[in-house]
Amino acid sequence: MGLWGASDAAEDKPKHFTTEQKEEIVANEHGWTVKAGSTLAGNDNTGADPEILVFIRGLDNKLGVGDIVGFDWNISAFDKSDGGTLSVTAHFNEAVTVTGTPQLTVTNDSRSNHTLSYASGSGTSALTFTLAIGAANSATSADDVLSIAANAMALNSGTIKDTSGDSVSAWTAVNDATTGGTTFPTATINNGNASFKTTAAVGAVTAGILTVDITTAGSGYTDEETATIDLGTGTDPTLEISGTTCTGATIKTAGALTAITGVTGLTITGGSSGASNGRCSVTMKVVSCAVSAAGAEYTSPPTVDVAATGLVQPAIEATMVGRSATITNSSAIGTAAGTITVTA
Repeated sequence: MGLWGASDAAEDKPKHFTTEQKEEIVANEHGWTVKAGSTLAGNDNTGADPEILVFIRGLDNKLGVGDIVGFDWNISAFDKSDGGTLSVTAHFNEAVTVTGTPQLTVTNDSRSNHTLSYASGSGTSALTFTLAIGAANSATSADDVLSIAANAMALNSGTIKDTSGDSVSAWTAVNDATTGGTTFPTATINNGNASFKTTAAVGAVTAGILTVDITTAGSGYTDEETATIDLGTGTDPTLEISGTTCTGATIKTAGALTAITGVTGLTITGGSSGASNGRCSVTMKVVSCAVSAAGAEYTSPPTVDVAATGLVQPAIEATMVGRSATITNSSAIGTAAGTITVTA
């Protein structure tokens, strides 16, 4: 049997450490490491680089999703008369990021349980949950026993994800087109030299206008009024009209179209009664692309190549996110944290 491994089982952390010490050992892209500032590190500098115990390249990906390896009470006692703050830290086997306000339930053996809310720790492997209880509050009574049961955590509409950043959450058109296209754009994923477990995929393309050219003047417009181009399916573009005959216009909004009827002879609909609509030609650009599959275990972000007749637009970049952590825990993990008995 080896002295360490590359799975998320606690026994695959370096084996000469105690169960309690293993809570201070986490995985990152370099291998098994000691958390900065922990007692095992020999200093309290939480900003230091983690100390590498065993080098295993890409261990955080090899482990799969992050999961809970232990809990610690941050208090040693709770007095009903004085009140105070219940505080528990949940330890994960790798760093995680938090959005929203996940919750953790502390079990009370004699009355209603206590719901602690996420307080701090995003970006680390240790998340702290707290609940303030006022002095002499009926939420507790002397001799209540507080403990942590199985599956104590809930997302509460938030998220807890690992920091691997190995899957796609959005395609973002960071750089605008330099030349617009005259057909509706298409999009193709480009994985480049990245390796991955499963590929991401691009879904529906949303397009907008890059340029507008007035081809037929109208009449009855109000100078600087907002007019709409009848272009296709989705949210049509809007223009600011120049003059009462629509001899010119500037783009106010590019629109968000999923299909178009064409790019020439388009009607410019103004808000003025009795207006004779002008017409225009436009060129198109990609505004956004949907993610139809996030992919998994990318070593570098993929991109999306866009194309249309005449279109010159840089590749669309991926916004990468981690995988959702497993927030279930066994009763044994909860029991290992111990209990707090309320005093009078």
